[in-house]
Amino acid sequence: ENGIDWFNILGTPNNRARLLLEINNTILNSYGVQEIISSDVTFDPETRKANITYEVKVFEQVLTDSVTL
Repeated sequence: ENGIDWFNILGTPNNRARLLLEINNTILNSYGVQEIISSDVTFDPETRKANITYEVKVFEQVLTDSVTL
């Protein structure tokens, strides 16, 4: 969702940089996000799971979270 082509990005080897760029663009376009302080993505090909961690500034507060897909 959110315009990220998950199937093609995760289905192509060595696409970590492209995936991180797409995720960062989605985060920056989210309501209230002022800046990305840090972000990272890891992908385990055996389990086919991606873990996204990020720290952002939202409405003058810092928010840290992670999502596993």
